[in-house]
Amino acid sequence: MEKKVWKLSELGFPVILVYLGFLNAVEMQKGKQKAFESHKEWDLLVREHSRILFPQQVWNPERLLGRGLVPLIRTVQIPFDRSIEEFVVT
Repeated sequence: MEKKVWKLSELGFPVILVYLGFLNAVEMQKGKQKAFESHKEWDLLVREHSRILFPQQVWNPERLLGRGLVPLIRTVQIPFDRSIEEFVVT
């Protein structure tokens, strides 16, 4: 996926790539894997898994990389007892 995204940005297409983690999503747990409780947990996991692929400075840039690539690490919590319009991505 990342190679295709990078190619699109090299061709001049602006690309925002969002690695979105869902917080406290216990319904998504499998086996011993626990739900993410904070943005920091998700951020650290994404950075750890991507460390061998590219430099850590690429995450959450203040300006476009290359010709228009913006890789972001974000989290969201969507509680079941509220309207989906109320959720906030951090």
